Amino acid sequence: MFCGDDTGAVVGEIAGYYSRFGNSGEDLPKYQIPSDVIVSGKKTYVGESGLSLYGQKGKVQNPMESGEIVNWDHVETLWEYFFAKGERNSPEDAPAMVLVPTWVTEEELETYGELMFEKFQVPHSYFQKKSAASAFAAGRPTALVLDSGYQQTSVTPVYQGHVLIKPSKRSDLGGELLSREMLKAIENTGATVKPRFSFNKTLDNNNSNNEIIVDLDVSKVDESYMEYARYEIAKDAKEYFCHTPRTPYNEIVASKIPPDVFELPDGNQVDLRLSRYTIPELNMNCSPLRNEFPGIKSIPELVAESLSESSVDIRKLLANNCVLAGGNTLFKGFQQRLNLELQNILPKILSTRFVAPGSLQRRASAWTGGSILATLGSFQQLWISKAEYDEVGKDIIAKRCWR
Repeated sequence: MFCGDDTGAVVGEIAGYYSRFGNSGEDLPKYQIPSDVIVSGKKTYVGESGLSLYGQKGKVQNPMESGEIVNWDHVETLWEYFFAKGERNSPEDAPAMVLVPTWVTEEELETYGELMFEKFQVPHSYFQKKSAASAFAAGRPTALVLDSGYQQTSVTPVYQGHVLIKPSKRSDLGGELLSREMLKAIENTGATVKPRFSFNKTLDNNNSNNEIIVDLDVSKVDESYMEYARYEIAKDAKEYFCHTPRTPYNEIVASKIPPDVFELPDGNQVDLRLSRYTIPELNMNCSPLRNEFPGIKSIPELVAESLSESSVDIRKLLANNCVLAGGNTLFKGFQQRLNLELQNILPKILSTRFVAPGSLQRRASAWTGGSILATLGSFQQLWISKAEYDEVGKDIIAKRCWR
């Protein structure tokens, strides 16, 4: 147990697209590392350099799937990478605040405990659910946390710092799915999305002002890396061009908009005037996806269902403190359109008010909440020490962090 508010803790979050690490008390994480890793033989390569230098020599793998941890070896590798790159001489030097998925099971929590206390030998640790951490970051101990990130969207009621699991809702609708749809839209124009490493540009001998694309042999490149590289191109197009329509998408109106051209790495240009609206529209109306993903739900549906299943006593309070988190909520016009959709489906007695942090803060809201929590004097008695873990066993983690 600590007796002050300066614990010097490290804060870590393994997420679907980026994993974030840094020191408690800071507003934003100092280290933001791609969660995708390259596995080549018995070696695993991490970070931007690992992806760029070794991507063509191995398989792309991710520790997360649909917002849940599925590969603990990669979780360990990402933490090892941070401890090696960070300012700490050893994991044993500082407490660790660990941000965990909201739907983490007790068994998964115990596995994380083994990793931190037995593998890394941290002196103290705490395991905080991401939804509650996002609420803390927004200064709202009671809130409805709408977190739409890379792999999934979740809507979670948080009451006085405690996550209410029963009325919480989630869907596989997220940034990754929308990037895939953008890739399909680009290819539907007749263009081929070629990663930069798959071709060379040379001058045309007959016309020095023209460049010729020469395809390279990429037959030995694993399909997972080809797919990763193509998704990254589509993701760039999505983030640069897309805008949530103010009202439900109308193709006739959208078709009157001037062309919006995106240049692919090979120099080909595609018109995304319709896709710039149809892709973010899927957040509000995911009917076009239901043939492929039968159980998928839109963001307004998730919010309405979560509120309807929350206690009547706190329903208004939750609706008035709806915290937006995650990069998939950053489309222009997202908040205004979501408010319009909710007005149409929620009872008139309920009105939603959004807490919408800035771009950087929204992407890292769970990490920021963990950073704040780790510095609070009132929190220090909640740290789990390694001595307690060794004496009581794994069960102390769920007891201290959840019950």
